[in-house]
Amino acid sequence: MSTSRSRCTGPTLPVDTVELIADFLFETTYLADSDAEITGNTFVLPRKPSWSTVAGFMSASADLHRIGMERWVRMLICRSKEDLDIAIPYFQWIRDLRCFDQPPLDSEYGTVLNQFVRLRSLSIDLHNDIHHNERQFSYRDIFTSLPSSLLRLEIKNSHGPDVKIIAIVKRCCPKLQELRLGRCNMFNRTPACQFWRSFPFEHDSYISSDGTDEYASSLAQELAPLKRLKTLQVGIYLIPTSVVLAHRIYHAQEISAPNDFNWQQAITLARHAPAALAGEAIPPGLEPATADDLIDLLHKPSSEPGFSRQSCRFCELEFSQANIDAESNATRTLKVLLPSLAEVQWQSWFTPNHLGVSSRSCHL
Repeated sequence: MSTSRSRCTGPTLPVDTVELIADFLFETTYLADSDAEITGNTFVLPRKPSWSTVAGFMSASADLHRIGMERWVRMLICRSKEDLDIAIPYFQWIRDLRCFDQPPLDSEYGTVLNQFVRLRSLSIDLHNDIHHNERQFSYRDIFTSLPSSLLRLEIKNSHGPDVKIIAIVKRCCPKLQELRLGRCNMFNRTPACQFWRSFPFEHDSYISSDGTDEYASSLAQELAPLKRLKTLQVGIYLIPTSVVLAHRIYHAQEISAPNDFNWQQAITLARHAPAALAGEAIPPGLEPATADDLIDLLHKPSSEPGFSRQSCRFCELEFSQANIDAESNATRTLKVLLPSLAEVQWQSWFTPNHLGVSSRSCHL
């Protein structure tokens, strides 16, 4: 390694020694998602040392800057497609990448991610996977290819069907070991985004107990080509959609929810005559709740940071065992067609703020 006489008066260290020093100085620590304690998300993200820790090394000489830069960019956070374009010249060094939600006009990566040929982990926020004009919504493909080196993929806040992402993964990522398919939902989007304000009656697309075995079988068939997949997280709650209103309207008043109830009537009674929820008589003169009222109730900020299966005796009695059975059966179905699977994680109502996961080990 060359060094300037004006800056170095002692003997030059061997390159191997300098590389070892750099490895120690730029060593990353691996931490779970910052909300892991609440959500149960175990997607591990590398954390760099602070810039102040490495700035002296990076500025000491051109050679040391090159050695440091190789290590500094191994983990990158990109907040726009322009950030990715800037990162491309360093593609051979980048191992872990996080891409945050993009503005609508800058929301398509296309094939650019495919250029990071040594990428191992990718976490990408797809909240802008929808396009809206004056008449309708349509899904957009934020990315169309991924590097074949990818081992771990986390999708966050998606609205589109999982099958579109899975199709790209099957085509591009034969070595994938960990796949997390996260969705935008009523619990992680407060207030409601434009999509859910337009489709307040479509939440059963991710929270439902209907057809769980069929869903698991279909998902397993889609994922079957991923022979090395070990961990799968699915953004689905295997519990009736009615659990939300049952808990926030009836259980909040310490009464069981009827098997079938009218949401407009229930919301109105909860607001203006909660005592009537337990009876059959409806006070006269009450206006039925509107769709906006429903949206506000579904997407209201949660205040249950310690929620569990024991937190609400009504939820436990009415929904818990059926939820456990559904998760267990669906996990077994997945394991049959995906023998490499070691763990499946389902979104779970019975977690803090309803944002966490229920982990099921795969055993036949």
